[in-house]
Amino acid sequence: MSDDNNFTLGDILWEYADYTPPEPTPTPPVPLPSEGPQTPAPPAAPVQPTIAAPQPVTPPAGQPRPDPQPKSEPYLPANQPLPANQAPKAPPVSQPKPAASVQQAQPAGPQAPAQAQQPKPAPDQAPQQTTPSAEPTPAEGSPAQTGVPEGDGPDLITFTPDPKAAAAEVQQAAPAQQAAPVQQAASPEGQTADQGQPDQAQQTQTAQEPTGEQAEPADQQAQPEPQPETDQTADSTRTRQAPPSGKTQGGAAAAQEETFRLRRERKPRPAPEVPPDAPAAQLALEYSQGLKGLKSKCIGSAIITGVLLVLSFLESGLGPVDALKDLFPSALFLPVSMALFVVVAILCGSVLKNGLVQLTNKAPNGDTLALFAGLFTLADGVSLLAFHLRSDTIPFFAPCGLVLTFHLMGQYFTQSARYQACRTAASVAQPYVVTHDPNVLTNQSAFRKWIGPTKGFGSQVRTLSDGEFRFQRLTPVLLVACIVLSMITTVAHHQPWLAFWSLSALFTAASTLGASMVFSLPLRILGKKLTKLGVALAGWPGAVASKGCKAAMLSDYDVYPPGTVTMMTARPFGNWSMDRAVSFAASAVRASGSGLAYVFDRTLRNEHGAYMGVEKLIMQENGLVAQIQGQQILVGNSDFMSRQGVALPQGIRAKDGVFCAIGSEIAAMFVLQYNLHPAIIPSLRALFAHKLHPILVTRDFNLTPQRLRLRGRLPVDQIAFPDLQRRVTLSGPNQVHSDAMVAILCKEGLPPFAEAVIGAKRIRRSGKLASWFVNVSACIGVFLTATLSSAGALSSMCAWNLSLFLLLWFVPVLLISLWTSQY
Repeated sequence: MSDDNNFTLGDILWEYADYTPPEPTPTPPVPLPSEGPQTPAPPAAPVQPTIAAPQPVTPPAGQPRPDPQPKSEPYLPANQPLPANQAPKAPPVSQPKPAASVQQAQPAGPQAPAQAQQPKPAPDQAPQQTTPSAEPTPAEGSPAQTGVPEGDGPDLITFTPDPKAAAAEVQQAAPAQQAAPVQQAASPEGQTADQGQPDQAQQTQTAQEPTGEQAEPADQQAQPEPQPETDQTADSTRTRQAPPSGKTQGGAAAAQEETFRLRRERKPRPAPEVPPDAPAAQLALEYSQGLKGLKSKCIGSAIITGVLLVLSFLESGLGPVDALKDLFPSALFLPVSMALFVVVAILCGSVLKNGLVQLTNKAPNGDTLALFAGLFTLADGVSLLAFHLRSDTIPFFAPCGLVLTFHLMGQYFTQSARYQACRTAASVAQPYVVTHDPNVLTNQSAFRKWIGPTKGFGSQVRTLSDGEFRFQRLTPVLLVACIVLSMITTVAHHQPWLAFWSLSALFTAASTLGASMVFSLPLRILGKKLTKLGVALAGWPGAVASKGCKAAMLSDYDVYPPGTVTMMTARPFGNWSMDRAVSFAASAVRASGSGLAYVFDRTLRNEHGAYMGVEKLIMQENGLVAQIQGQQILVGNSDFMSRQGVALPQGIRAKDGVFCAIGSEIAAMFVLQYNLHPAIIPSLRALFAHKLHPILVTRDFNLTPQRLRLRGRLPVDQIAFPDLQRRVTLSGPNQVHSDAMVAILCKEGLPPFAEAVIGAKRIRRSGKLASWFVNVSACIGVFLTATLSSAGALSSMCAWNLSLFLLLWFVPVLLISLWTSQY
């Protein structure tokens, strides 16, 4: 402003906007003199403005610190420490105090009286002596054991840890231990600085937030004002900074608004409604009703549609028309074709009814497009027969009949596939459930089969697939496009007499032939193969649940189902009877959950033995150590007996022999024979071909990956074999499973399990690929039909050409569906 007397309101506002208030200089707190005699402290050296906070002066050792009572306390959050002059002091202890003490941060609010710190035990204190127990002990030199509770069998199953796993943990911990001294050496003050200095956050907080009365005493000398600091741990140090200017605040607000706009999340797409759950037996009964009649309708409609195709081929002029003029005059093409089309529409009445229901429910689908195609085709035929609006062409009876027939076949395939799955799932009272469980081994998900309830299977079987749901979302767009384009290409081009003809062609092309077979056709083809193996896929949610899984967990009965391991000979030793030795061995094997329980159970029944209660059980790699009726029972192979110090009789050589020792005396020998089923090796190779790596979680001490390699020459490096404790944990009953089930198995063995997981992955891929072809064919068909309709190309867009177009676009869907079962 040039003149103090001549100014405007804008000058005042401009000058006020540039004004920045000066930063107030805080006054340092004045300390109170101590109550007792105090040794005069040397004057503190002037502190330079550095990052480190000034050092407090502490009283000499042995002298109690004053305990001033502040009149008011500043407000602090609950997660921030109190200032140094307000922290409660601990009562004096008889032990001498060091020269510098570390102040502990206390939470804000009312404080409870401090308690004296309990002295730590001396390092030379002798450990507590443990009393010996009657538990079974492993061989000498074996490492310590860890216990894992088990739902079945004894109260506690213990293991001998794997030395390789312990060595791996030591190697992983070594880099962390080496990095600790480096971090200590990086600090110039070390441990002394941590003990001699109070918390920097307390000092800075005291300087920043003075109480309402500045004359309040403090237990420290006057400290200079700390300068603004920048630290990496901003949440632990509070610093004073100048307030940002108006331009800075505006720029920050604009940046935040821009970031918010860039990171704005879209609304999630609406998911298809989940149908209510129902028992598998009830659904099988419902789907069986009317299935044969629906099949008969499909066959009849297909035959009549074939006749319509022949008539459309003759009408197109490509066939020998002159030779058939005498047998079938061209004047009868239109009435005969209309009569046959009416019969097809009657047979496909369920498709028309479903389309109308979906339209009234405001959820139109492919059946709704087929309904409009049939109505406009019939209206075009009636108008052509009554008014002769055009000549040399017949309505699209053949392609529209194809659409209605294929949609009816889609309903049959859907009902038939669901009936097969529900009937298979209801054939067994307690079937196996296959799920895709996460974090099974080293943060890796895997397929797992377990005996459990089949709750949710009925809901998953009836859930709409993603391909059908996508086409259902596309249907309103196609519906509007067909109506608008027909009006543009006919009425706007001054040819309104072609309105029904254009609407019939557009809706027929938009309906497509594979709209209702995206998921039902491959499921029906694959269901015939899986039903023979006792496999029921859990609908589209089960196929989606198989995504991203690259491993499958195999138990004892997957590799060697019951009956493939047989007992060749059983021989007792010493004074032990055969029934008592079998009772001890069978009880230990049954408590361990091994796959040998089946063969030992049959041997126990043949010898008229009885199971005994197992008190404790130690599982090792080559055998078992059990405590039964106060006696130590050893069950394992020859290597296990040698490690336990049990002498075997001379001249005994058994490759798959299982020995039982009571105490240190050999009691019996059981010679087993492992008969690998012929379908196991092809199933494992099929898993490898689909990038699924097996994880053996077996409990049989004779079953290792080397046995499978020798049998079928399989790559052992692709078969995961965890340590014993991990295998027992993974094969236990108490595991976390995913909500969506992949399939239900009604038979034992690896072939049903492998077929289920491979079939679920393949049917998911085929459904997604077939859905893409269906959607693209519908859009291309509408575009081409509208283009030809605008040009009035009646001869180019005849019934035969449109039928051929629909059939050619259905070929990829058929080939993809057939590929599903080719493995």
